[in-house]
Amino acid sequence: TREFTYVTDIVEGYIRASLTKEVIGETINLGSGIEYSVREIAEKINQMMGNPIKLLIGALPYRRKELWRICGDHSKARRLLNWEAKVDLETGLKDTIGWYYKNFKDIK
Repeated sequence: TREFTYVTDIVEGYIRASLTKEVIGETINLGSGIEYSVREIAEKINQMMGNPIKLLIGALPYRRKELWRICGDHSKARRLLNWEAKVDLETGLKDTIGWYYKNFKDIK
């Protein structure tokens, strides 16, 4: 699983951290706290784009030493920075796909 956090949320967290003297020297995780499998994300993106390709789930073997779960605890960010991710996965993917369509017209 992976945790996906939209870029504007991360930037807001960085800005808040840079303006908060009390967090100098602290390690603070910024994240949504919601995990999705990589398969779920691939299927969701493909579906949102109108299923333009056939996903080949499992076509490649798992990588040696694969990290199976990446999700951070962002409670320190909430507490010290009054920060929380605002952009949900669906909105973030929709915006990202729209950006790609706008900037790379040939992928439609």
